Amino acid sequence: MSFVSKTSVKRSSFKWACVFMGVVCLLLLAGNIYLAVQKTQDQSIWRSHKMQLEKNNSDYRNLTEQLTIINNKLKEKINTLSSKPSGPPCEVPSHVQAWTQWFDRDDPSGTGDWETIVDLRRENPGKICRDPVDIEAVTLSGLDASQTGENIYLNDLENGFVCRNQDQPDWECSDYKVRLSCAPDSCENVCWTK
Repeated sequence: MSFVSKTSVKRSSFKWACVFMGVVCLLLLAGNIYLAVQKTQDQSIWRSHKMQLEKNNSDYRNLTEQLTIINNKLKEKINTLSSKPSGPPCEVPSHVQAWTQWFDRDDPSGTGDWETIVDLRRENPGKICRDPVDIEAVTLSGLDASQTGENIYLNDLENGFVCRNQDQPDWECSDYKVRLSCAPDSCENVCWTK
């Protein structure tokens, strides 16, 4: 059996305590170094973001200036184009037709497709001239009503356009849209020339 003195135990404990303290100091030092490196990287990233933000702000200012210049030029063009020329008014050639937009207020799911003038005026106030001179009816795919082979009940300026399902061999009309032609001098922003 070996005999260990109290002194040697104290020395050994002291030695291990020193080793432990050394390891703790190294860990603290490593942690501080890591934090310093992170702080440096974070500052570098922050500086990079700040520089990018400053560049974006500069780009934004340049773009804003360019848009202001373009906007001013457009205003000048609009003013130039919208100013009425002095002199005699222009005459619209008699062969020019002016048309409203296309209207599709009904579909054939009920008794047929009813695109009547009365209903069109009621549902589209101010969009149809007072005295239309022509009416055009086509299917939603663009096929003229006269080319569908369907029996059309009404297609005139007084009533409008009506295709009744009961008049069809298969009991179903196509879905139609209509537009009206007006004299160009009576259009007043409701139609355009063809």
